[in-house]
Amino acid sequence: VKSPRELVISAYATVPDITRVVTPDIKRPGDSRLLFIEIAPSRTRLGGSILAQAYGQVGKESPDVDDPERLKSAFKAIQRLIAGDLILAGHDVSDGGLATTLLEMAFAGNCGFDIRMDGPWRPLERLFAEELGLVVECAANDLPRVQEILGSFQVASSVIGATREETRVRVTCNGQTLLDAPTEVLREWW
Repeated sequence: VKSPRELVISAYATVPDITRVVTPDIKRPGDSRLLFIEIAPSRTRLGGSILAQAYGQVGKESPDVDDPERLKSAFKAIQRLIAGDLILAGHDVSDGGLATTLLEMAFAGNCGFDIRMDGPWRPLERLFAEELGLVVECAANDLPRVQEILGSFQVASSVIGATREETRVRVTCNGQTLLDAPTEVLREWW
């Protein structure tokens, strides 16, 4: 197997409560919402992404930390949400983009989701850009409080969908169905 050299850095830090962890598996299928928290709002750079690599390309522009203060605010907001037990599950989008993140969450939770993405960008850009951001699952009735906290930190977020007990994944973008398949089939392809 040939692969580029990579650097893995491990870090250690004290934490006030090791039982407050956020894992990527969807916890309450059918009764929760998925929010996309954008730390690089409206950016969809594909340079160095797995999508570019799949097409034998490098890309022109890679994701970067354009606004360190926004990253800091997002971190603080997430910590507040964790402290308030408002996040059920979470996963960053830095390794494979939004599509990979959502599928991994559904696979781990053995469930499905309905995602609706609308916007001015092209679907491949939005679904595979590895920009700074994350997806969090929150209980449907906690959604207003989660959005309020994110807003208080000026962190951009959007509700992109809902989880479902049925093991089926559906993604639409600007009214066009991009994916509609059983979770089991997608997991097998994975």
